[in-house]
Amino acid sequence: MGAIRKAKALSTHVLWVMSLFALLAVGGMLFVVLQALVGTDHVSIERQQQLVRHAMEAQTTRVSEEQKSVTWWDEAVEAAKNRDMPWIHENLGEWMYEFFGHDRTLVVAPGDRAIYAMEEGRAADLETAADVLPIMGPELASLHRRFAEVEGHDAVVERSVKMVGGRPAIISLLPLLPYSEALRVMPGEEYVLVSVQFIDHAFLDHIRDGYLLAKARIQTDEPEKFNETSLPVLDDKGNTLAYLAWEPDLPGREILNQVLPTAVIAGLAMLALIVFYARNIYRSSAEIEAGRLRALHLASHDGLTGLPNRSGVIQRLERILPLAGEESIALLFADLDRFKEVNDTYGHPAGDDVIRQFATRVTRLLGEKDMLGRLGGDEFAILIRNLGTREDISVICERILSCASAPFSIEGGTAHVGVSIGYTFLHPDMPRSESLRRADIALYAAKREGRDRFVAFSQEMDAALRARHLIEEELAATLARGGRDLVLHYQPQVSGRDGEICGVEALLRWRHPRLGFLLPGAFIGLAEDTRLVAKLDEWVLRHACRQARDWPELTVAVNISPCSFERLGLAGRLLRIMREERVNPNQIEIEITESVLLKEGKSAAEELLHLRSHGVRVALDDFGTGYSSLNRLRMLKVDKVKIDRSFVQPIGETADSTAIVDAIVELGHALGLLVTAEGVETERQREYLRFIGCDEIQGFLFSGPVPPEAINDMLIEERQRGAA
Repeated sequence: MGAIRKAKALSTHVLWVMSLFALLAVGGMLFVVLQALVGTDHVSIERQQQLVRHAMEAQTTRVSEEQKSVTWWDEAVEAAKNRDMPWIHENLGEWMYEFFGHDRTLVVAPGDRAIYAMEEGRAADLETAADVLPIMGPELASLHRRFAEVEGHDAVVERSVKMVGGRPAIISLLPLLPYSEALRVMPGEEYVLVSVQFIDHAFLDHIRDGYLLAKARIQTDEPEKFNETSLPVLDDKGNTLAYLAWEPDLPGREILNQVLPTAVIAGLAMLALIVFYARNIYRSSAEIEAGRLRALHLASHDGLTGLPNRSGVIQRLERILPLAGEESIALLFADLDRFKEVNDTYGHPAGDDVIRQFATRVTRLLGEKDMLGRLGGDEFAILIRNLGTREDISVICERILSCASAPFSIEGGTAHVGVSIGYTFLHPDMPRSESLRRADIALYAAKREGRDRFVAFSQEMDAALRARHLIEEELAATLARGGRDLVLHYQPQVSGRDGEICGVEALLRWRHPRLGFLLPGAFIGLAEDTRLVAKLDEWVLRHACRQARDWPELTVAVNISPCSFERLGLAGRLLRIMREERVNPNQIEIEITESVLLKEGKSAAEELLHLRSHGVRVALDDFGTGYSSLNRLRMLKVDKVKIDRSFVQPIGETADSTAIVDAIVELGHALGLLVTAEGVETERQREYLRFIGCDEIQGFLFSGPVPPEAINDMLIEERQRGAA
């Protein structure tokens, strides 16, 4: 019995030892998991704080950038000098509030006296300035001093974060400067535009929506709740004005709340199997950790190529930016040319194969410290380090161009693409966002210059892009206001037989408040790039229809951009406008270019057939300069072709051009089409066109594009000649 008791005691002792060992193991493992989850929460909080900090910095800079839309303006300078308060309120105060959400706007005259104040979109009493002027005294003084140092030629900006009326606010100051050389503002004469944007509910809404921060708010004291975090709002001297507080996303705590109760209950209820459960918990922890590592890897790497993705590229860029002062480092953006054609022709799997092959080829060209990343789609980023000379970058770019131009073997055939490259050199004092922006601008320039090339960033292309964006914003604003700065001129089309006016072509003009009278070539291409052209086309058609009601005997031709055909339902929208304007569709002629004929699919042809079925005529503009087939022309059944001016003007001078004009007229008549010759400028051209039977003639021989009043005068004069 003693032996049995000893055996039982030993068994019990062993059991207790094993149980204690298992409990210690479980406790230790739970402690490790807890630490890992707490560490995850700390990382999450730091990431959220960094995102919010960047958002606040970006908003501070954005206020000044928004001011620049009106500070380079002759009319603004003159209005301030003349105290034209209605103009200042409409174009400065209301503009900054309605379009950018600035809470207060002041115009400060020389001597730091406020002459205008706006608060929440309404002209306010100048006593409103009393809350702001004393606060921004140092900034005003600094602005005047810096403006004098640059002799009034360049804009200077002062901005800060301060308390205004008990609330933290972003304050930005810019001088009003003339855009043209006709005006000049000397130091001491400058008027200053002051914008105030409170860090309040609107800003918090942006933070909450953009960064998914729960219960974000502004408060004066640092939060004391354990489940909240905060970021101080600092002025330019580093003093804390307020705190931006929110409830952070704590993934570790959520996991802990789910796992810990289950683990404790299971451990107490099944002590006999604790070793088994400990082992399973360990395995589960290992799987969780492996999943976390996989998630972290996927968060910074591309699933198709295994390369760093945009997030991974940005992380690497941040790490090596400080080294740019010690070594020459270049950031390249590369975008495959004609890649969409591969997807459309062979399918997306073939496109993915091209992406992988290109990534492999470029990787072989890079050094150990270089990096290739995929930003998305067919766009890549490349970081090149340890460049011996800046000319070395040209050699690397040439190699990348060469490897992209080699054929790609894919299922179903061979793909041929190219690559456009934009690059910039890194500087240690340049923000990451600016480095990325410069590389992107250079890539955009390479695309615009013809593709299959590499282009270095320059300040000139940056200025050109900013000017382009400004015109884009102004065009969008003009359309949003109903196109009040847009006008239509009309060029008459006369009968080739008797010279009588039989129609007009509506041509768009823009009375730009800053740049003057602009022809379509200055803004139509930009409108097509930004998809504003569809609104422009509809505006032109609507106003041409209104004018057509005054000329019931004339056909009115309206140009429609090929980009408008990319949206389904074009014919329906155009016919609806004609119904709303009460014009007969038989009076309207839609002019298209040959690029519409080249579009794949039946959508463009169906839209044109829909228009023609309602009586709208369709004319093919600039005929002979494109690459459309005669079969496509026959299938689309247009009503008219217009001979391009490049063939008309050399009539009688070169045999080739004369033969081409003869052939187009004969071809058009054989297909049952009317033929119009554009660009007629001499009697010799007119007589020859009438001799070969050209139906209609258009050009400066008769008239250039003129306002509708001039067309009315021509019609009256024509009727008087007929009556005589």
